Amino acid sequence: MTLPSDPEPDPPSAAEPGGGVPPGATPPVEGSTTEGLAHRETTPSPRWANILVFVLMVVLLVLVLGFVVTHLVAFIRGV
Repeated sequence: MTLPSDPEPDPPSAAEPGGGVPPGATPPVEGSTTEGLAHRETTPSPRWANILVFVLMVVLLVLVLGFVVTHLVAFIRGV
């Protein structure tokens, strides 16, 4: 079984003798192959939200340390 001949032969190559491509041979749209591959950047949270989270973490840390110290002192005194 023979395959039919190619109705449209390959277009001539735009490569120059040294292997380069003349300026304008590649359309700008096809020039970037990484466009659309990265995830969308989100806007950073406001500064007051970061400060609020930090303050809440510090308050929680102080409460936990107070709880632990109180129980250690009670344990040492034998209460």
